Amino acid sequence: SIKEQERCANMSDERLIRQFTSMSASSSIKQTATLEEIKHRVYMIEKDTKNLVFKKIDGEVSPECESIDEYCFAAGQLAKYLINQSVAKEIKFKEISPLLNSVKCTEFKYSLDLMEKKYDHALRVYFPKLNNLLYLLHSVEFESRDMINKDAFLCGFVSENRLYAKKENSENKEEANNEEK
Repeated sequence: SIKEQERCANMSDERLIRQFTSMSASSSIKQTATLEEIKHRVYMIEKDTKNLVFKKIDGEVSPECESIDEYCFAAGQLAKYLINQSVAKEIKFKEISPLLNSVKCTEFKYSLDLMEKKYDHALRVYFPKLNNLLYLLHSVEFESRDMINKDAFLCGFVSENRLYAKKENSENKEEANNEEK
């Protein structure tokens, strides 16, 4: 419901993950999960998927998408980046609700495409990390039966956004150079 989504907009990252990872991607029946189970799933996604997707965004390896988990994590990264480009004073949780309400990869990909079109004014052509991320997301074709991994999407959404990593690295290098002098 809309009220539930607005309530979740103000939740902390951990509570957000807890709220939505209990939803089953394969059925409409809500399944409960303990916080420890959720933390374990998040840990496994971060351990197995996050570093590989970050390497693909950075251009260290070919940005071909190899799994649904990679796709969903990368989609979370793009969704967060696009939402951060919004000029709205207050960003509501409803911005990603079409993605979270999707069950199959085909409808998820369609919702992500609509989000890209909504924020296309913020997409720079000469931004290699963004280009790699878009290539990763658009290089995959799904079967109609493929289901999304909401855990991976939310991990990508709440994780540090790799598209901003260059700013941090260049600032750190400048600080290191200043300290050496």
